[in-house]
Amino acid sequence: MSVQAVSEFPATAPEQIEHFAKLLSKSGQRRSVFKEIYRGKAKKPKTATAIGDETGLTAKRVLEIATPLAANHLFEQTKVDHLTAYKKYPAINTVKARILALATSKKKLQEHVTVRNPRARPQVIKVELAPKARDVVIDVKHITIDDIDNFSRVRSLPHSKVPEEMSPARLPEKEFKLGTARILGNRGSFKDWGGERNDLYTTHLKIRGKRYAAAFGFKGPGKSGVLTPGKMGKNGDQIQRLFNSTAQVFLVQYEGEIAESVSAQMQQLAIAKSVSEGQRVFYGTIGLEDSYRLRLKYKKKYQGQGS
Repeated sequence: MSVQAVSEFPATAPEQIEHFAKLLSKSGQRRSVFKEIYRGKAKKPKTATAIGDETGLTAKRVLEIATPLAANHLFEQTKVDHLTAYKKYPAINTVKARILALATSKKKLQEHVTVRNPRARPQVIKVELAPKARDVVIDVKHITIDDIDNFSRVRSLPHSKVPEEMSPARLPEKEFKLGTARILGNRGSFKDWGGERNDLYTTHLKIRGKRYAAAFGFKGPGKSGVLTPGKMGKNGDQIQRLFNSTAQVFLVQYEGEIAESVSAQMQQLAIAKSVSEGQRVFYGTIGLEDSYRLRLKYKKKYQGQGS
């Protein structure tokens, strides 16, 4: 799924503000949860328990309130130490006071000007934009290995021709990482260490002839079954740490089935990064079949040989 809404927030902000305000106007508890999530300058997510402690609600009640609001994009739902948590969106943080003002005043909400409700104003309002002001950008694109120029050989190998099993069935994580690095032209040992943001960082990756900085997260045979966000990292926060890398392309690789929730979390983080940095962000996963396609078309790279 591709999400592309370049510079659309300023044009649609009145509509979005109205929508958010209407959602919050229906419940004082909703407003309390929203205010607590956006309270303070810290960017770290707040757990349902922490929010409950500040609002006087139970963690269960916070979850019941916050989950549908997160689905409506008032804030991001994530995980902290395996606990559900919520994180503010930078773009919404800038208009939170306006949203709450409309949510607590039916008159102000009715008078709120939107594209669908262009009420005329009797006075002339002059607005001077700061010279360095820029539009908020949401420009996110899901990609596969077929979109990456460095992996172009796989385009000649359709998924229907990929064998059901290979020997070995799964490469050790280090071997797959080194093989991928060789394809991209990176040199080094790429040793793992605790707290790292990514398993492989490169500026050699190309999409349609243009170079991008890319961050990879690899999961080897140490994990089994369907890969979910909770299985990524000791605290289930590997995807979040991956997106803290100074990159525009983010990829997760696993020789097995990757749950849709991994892509969903990557999409949410890609949107947040695009908004905060004002640039296009690519994200995608490399599952079993695509991992096999890479191993088949770049056999020598994954065997530690030259070309």
